[in-house]
Amino acid sequence: MSHLTAIAFQDKHQAGRVLDSLRQFEKDKLVELDEVVVLVRDEDGTLRRMHGLDETLPQVGSAATGVGLGLLVGALASLPIVGMAAGGLLVNRFMSRKQLARRVRQFNDAIEPGMSALFVVGKAANAEELLSQLQPFLVGATFLQTNLPDELLSNLSESVQTPVTTLDGTALKRVKVIINPASGVERPILRPLNRILKEAPFTWDIALTHRSGDAQRLAAHAALDGYDAVIIYGGDGAVMEAASGLTGTGVPLAIIPGGTGNVMSIELGIENNIETAAALLTRDEIPVRDIDMGEVGEQRFALRVATGYEARYVKETTRESKERLGKLAYALTAIKQDLELVRYQLVIDGEAVETEGYTCMVANSGNIGIAGLPLLSRISISDGLLDLVIVQNLNYLSLLRHNVSADEAAERNKMVRHWQAREITVTTEPTETLIGDGEVWGETPFTAKVLPGAVRVIVP
Repeated sequence: MSHLTAIAFQDKHQAGRVLDSLRQFEKDKLVELDEVVVLVRDEDGTLRRMHGLDETLPQVGSAATGVGLGLLVGALASLPIVGMAAGGLLVNRFMSRKQLARRVRQFNDAIEPGMSALFVVGKAANAEELLSQLQPFLVGATFLQTNLPDELLSNLSESVQTPVTTLDGTALKRVKVIINPASGVERPILRPLNRILKEAPFTWDIALTHRSGDAQRLAAHAALDGYDAVIIYGGDGAVMEAASGLTGTGVPLAIIPGGTGNVMSIELGIENNIETAAALLTRDEIPVRDIDMGEVGEQRFALRVATGYEARYVKETTRESKERLGKLAYALTAIKQDLELVRYQLVIDGEAVETEGYTCMVANSGNIGIAGLPLLSRISISDGLLDLVIVQNLNYLSLLRHNVSADEAAERNKMVRHWQAREITVTTEPTETLIGDGEVWGETPFTAKVLPGAVRVIVP
């Protein structure tokens, strides 16, 4: 028996990620898809059908499948319901025409600017197993319509909880501030920090880092000593260390960007301003997001580990040039690097794969340090999975777009290969430099594992 399910997501790309997973599950015989539609509402209010189509819905409505979901697509585009796909799948099998009209209004209200929605008609060979596999992707989701059995839906209650919860800001009593004085940007920190926090309801004290690993140690000790939150000022390396020290403790981390790239703060929407970032802790209700971490041996990463071309130019970029030129230092060093194809032997959740490319990334975040320009739009920092990306054509960087269809075009043209997994092993011959969150970690081979929902981070 086929079921109709409609799910809304806060992220405009998440519906596309779930569809990608469903298509893979269809290959694995877990699900049989009759019809699927992904909708995205842009920030200007325009509703679009995505995945291979970059058209507004008034254009799509007449071309969509009139058997079932086409009726819904047309209705959502404010086209007349009466006369469209008369006797269609939705009306005949799942709801009356009157119910459809009511649902269309509800769907329109639920899909707000910046959100996406997935509409699926299909059946599962094992619905319980399918939902279990989809669980990491359903964080923050809202079921708009489904006729799945109640007992299955009840098991999803924890899965669909929003990744953003709130802290009672008035309950914060003690906060540890960790400062990396050697961060990439030279600017005063104490005066603006004091200006914001001097009126805060909590007490705070400062610790300075002196060498690699200090931020992790200080954050871990703060959690053990009963601090209610930790603030880290520094670049992505310091942020990664502090997050690593707080992994599994439940103590929230606040980030004040102070580095060259500040990719994590861009990923989470935190402004590159000391006072604005510090003020996030002074609210009565403080939003907190659970994020995944990756692990290589005893080292953890929040953004990604990489080897190949990217690792070589990161390794060769000096601290002096970063202090003098900022992000431009990486670009100038990258230009000087030779382009060498590397042969990669991969094990992806137990499956062996061989391929080649210029750079290999195991990503927890898709952000590359430019707001609105993700490595791949399907990568999420809160989905319980790592993303393995092999760049096979450096022209791929010119195709980066903030939509799913560009991702697909890149993969079809063999510019990039992409997998999602919980555990990934990468081997090269000869060995290659390995970097983690912008720091040199060693050499290949390495095995990366995901730690789902490992750290709580304060967000705007």
